[in-house]
Amino acid sequence: MSAFVDVTVNIDSKPFLIRSDRGYAEAVLQREEFEPGLVKAIRALAEGSKVALDVGANIGCTAILMSSLAEKVLAFEPAPSTFGLLMHNTRGFENIALHNFALGEQKSQAQIQFAPDNRSGGFISETKATTGHAIEGVVIKTLDQFCAEDELAAIDFIKIDTEGYEGHVLRGGADSLMKFKPVVIGEINHWCLNAFQRTSIPDFFDQLRSIFPILLAVDHVGERLANLHDSDSSYVVTYEHIVGGKWSEFIGAFDEDRLVRLRELYKMM
Repeated sequence: MSAFVDVTVNIDSKPFLIRSDRGYAEAVLQREEFEPGLVKAIRALAEGSKVALDVGANIGCTAILMSSLAEKVLAFEPAPSTFGLLMHNTRGFENIALHNFALGEQKSQAQIQFAPDNRSGGFISETKATTGHAIEGVVIKTLDQFCAEDELAAIDFIKIDTEGYEGHVLRGGADSLMKFKPVVIGEINHWCLNAFQRTSIPDFFDQLRSIFPILLAVDHVGERLANLHDSDSSYVVTYEHIVGGKWSEFIGAFDEDRLVRLRELYKMM
């Protein structure tokens, strides 16, 4: 296991000292700003939330961002060693509550795999990675189970980044999504969906369309939105994502009023 490093990371233009594995620090954290496109979208969607969920919190950068936007942040990270970094990086943030388990389709136990020097790509899958990956046991609960146990009264915003496991998270939270009707932003990653979950982008989009009456894809570089309920737009997004790596997130919503700020920042394709 590689040694950890402490780096100063600008998250929404504010500096934070973050402890990370070396690979993730070199690949992402030492850039001028942390994930500026994603930060812009989360700020537009999550600001003013009472309860926001960070599913796949990793080492805590998005949880730290969300702590300035929501009254309470619930952060979920299943890998025990990664969870240790999450605890270290979010110490002192009184409105962040940490949970050391994954959210999935059913209550169970599994294994998470990740490159030893970059745990940001940790994935839960029956597919076995190449030799040299670290493997840790994890606990899985469902979002519906968690909401019942914690007696949550509201969920306004959810961010999901689980390396292809997003569909499992959503299936395990079907009742909660219908009850609370949060805005959800999640990763679109055809490699992880195919390699780890044997799911195609069209199948994934079909699942999202069955849940969200409003479904958008986001291209941060081009500052574009696309309506995934429109067949022509969905085709373009699928092609440009698989071939060109564009359209890195989806946004699912139940109420157009929650998207006003977002639509001011991005143009429709």
